[in-house]
Amino acid sequence: MHHSEHSSPHVNSLDAPMIEFKDCLIQMGVSDARYQGPHYTWSNKCPEAPIAKKLDCLLQNNPLMDVFPDATAFFLPPLISDHSPCLLDLNHSLPTAGTKPFKFFNYLTKHPDFSLVVLEAWN
Repeated sequence: MHHSEHSSPHVNSLDAPMIEFKDCLIQMGVSDARYQGPHYTWSNKCPEAPIAKKLDCLLQNNPLMDVFPDATAFFLPPLISDHSPCLLDLNHSLPTAGTKPFKFFNYLTKHPDFSLVVLEAWN
């Protein structure tokens, strides 16, 4: 698990078993598929001490990528389980090269200088 796949930046998940698992995936020739949806796919659902991780993934190999180069996994919000269900679209239309989705984090509006920075940028 990469450090960005855990909600706490202080967690180092690259212990010996995880390194061995990562090596196994490399030897099998599989990788995490392109995906859309929430970055974290699991949570402990504990408001007092929240933890979120990207545990769920859709693994793909090179032959699948050759046949379905636009395949995309869509992670949906968890329903009954604490994990996110995944749908696979084998013929997803990808945006043209160079476009990136715009992401805005609402917590930025709480910063005391937010309005001033936006006003200066627009002027």
